[in-house]
Amino acid sequence: GPGRGGGAYLGATLALRDGSRLLSTGKKERPFLPDLGDEARRALEDGQRLLEECLGEVPNHAEALWRLAAVRTVLRDVPGLAALAPVLDNADVADPRFHLFAAVCRLAAGDPAKAIAEIKKKMVDRQV
Repeated sequence: GPGRGGGAYLGATLALRDGSRLLSTGKKERPFLPDLGDEARRALEDGQRLLEECLGEVPNHAEALWRLAAVRTVLRDVPGLAALAPVLDNADVADPRFHLFAAVCRLAAGDPAKAIAEIKKKMVDRQV
């Protein structure tokens, strides 16, 4: 239930905090993509597992959804991102991070037009 989902979410945030500290960036050939060492990958995969557990208990947990998309982005899990696209579709969530990662998932699912349209719509709605 929600209590177990909340516990999994808290565990995920701690694992992801540890994992993010272990990432390194700045390679010339890929300056914006983090390099994943084994320890960072394990921490991020632990976080991913806990986010998935949280969503199993609380499927509409908006923060867990966008964080899962963020983790899958860093892990370069394109099929996992594509699988999230329908879950993130049409959500009434104010957090712009949610909509950014919803667009990333739509791109991974092969629907760039929908990703761009949704981002434009959210920008107009929020007058960003």
